[in-house]
Amino acid sequence: MAKLIKGNTYNIQGVKGETYNDCKLTFGTYQITAVDGQYFQIVFEENGSELNEVWWDSEGFKFKKIK
Repeated sequence: MAKLIKGNTYNIQGVKGETYNDCKLTFGTYQITAVDGQYFQIVFEENGSELNEVWWDSEGFKFKKIK
């Protein structure tokens, strides 16, 4: 499980061997807006998106801290 910190920016990528066909999160760089255990929220779109409210499971992704 990744140790994510609210306010930090991470490059979020898929885990090798996992299938992401039904995942609406496109991989890339995002700021973490909330963390609750292994779950996190991100700024998906600055101007608002229903995906900004989605809680994502960190076990399904790998993270590289950007800032």
